[in-house]
Formats: sequence, C-alpha cells, structure tokens
Amino acid sequence: KIDFIKIDTEGDERYIFPAMKEWIIQTKPVVFVSMHQFLVTFTTLELIAMVETFKQCGHLVEILDNDNNSDQRRTMIPVDTSTLLPELLCIGCDYLCTF
Repeated sequence: KIDFIKIDTEGDERYIFPAMKEWIIQTKPVVFVSMHQFLVTFTTLELIAMVETFKQCGHLVEILDNDNNSDQRRTMIPVDTSTLLPELLCIGCDYLCTF
C-alpha cells in the first residue's frame, strides 16, 4: 500500500495533483505538495483544480520557509480547507495533506 506521496515537479504539480484526486480520495495517503507557481504561471482553472483537490484533505498544513535559510525551522500553518480560495494558495510554499 502506498501511504506517502511527494509531488515536487517544478510547476507540473498543477497537472499531477488534480489528476490524482480520485485516487487520493480512495487511498488516503499523506501527500506532500511543493508549489512552484513562481516558475510557471498557473491559470485560474489550474488553481481551482488544485484547491478542489486540497479540499479533499482531512487536514491541510501550509509549510513556509523562514527567509529561505536552511538553518532555520519552517513554519507550519493549518489551513481551513472549507474557506480555501485559489488566490489564497501560497505560490512558493509546500503543503502537507493528511486524512
């Protein structure tokens, strides 16, 4: 059984993560998604698809780098998926999705 997935595809997470939505709902793995919206421009529809997939998570945490300094800890912020909107996605953040 696959119970952990890391998606770090330099911008292609906009295609991969939403395409996995049904499988994620069925198998409920922990999913780590690294957003690279600063490398490519996400369309509004791509952002909506990302949000709709994130909304399937039981728990969603946004992981922020602290000044991009690897010696510092990252900040983890819980995300309320019921109020998540495409424009609220952090373009250079990582997300951890659990069920």
